[in-house]
Amino acid sequence: LSMVLMGVVSQRLLPRLAPVFGVPPAALRSGSRLRAVTQARAAVSAVAVPVLGLPATQVAAVLGVTQTAVLRGVARGRSLLEAQRIDPERLGREALM
Repeated sequence: LSMVLMGVVSQRLLPRLAPVFGVPPAALRSGSRLRAVTQARAAVSAVAVPVLGLPATQVAAVLGVTQTAVLRGVARGRSLLEAQRIDPERLGREALM
């Protein structure tokens, strides 16, 4: 099941959230420390970990960062999504459809 959910992260969340922060989806996997990229990764983390229930280690592997970076990004990503008027729970549900 978690491999399917990791595909959801790669195929649906990255392409959906990268443009919100003005970056290409591939940049989210690059390990880049540019602000827009780290913000987009935090937003992905805020959906993937608490909403989809994925382990931070697996999300980190997809994003090319550490587990700690993913866990730190969860709260920050939630705030960033709310500032963009994007509901993380709704986004998670839509990604699963």
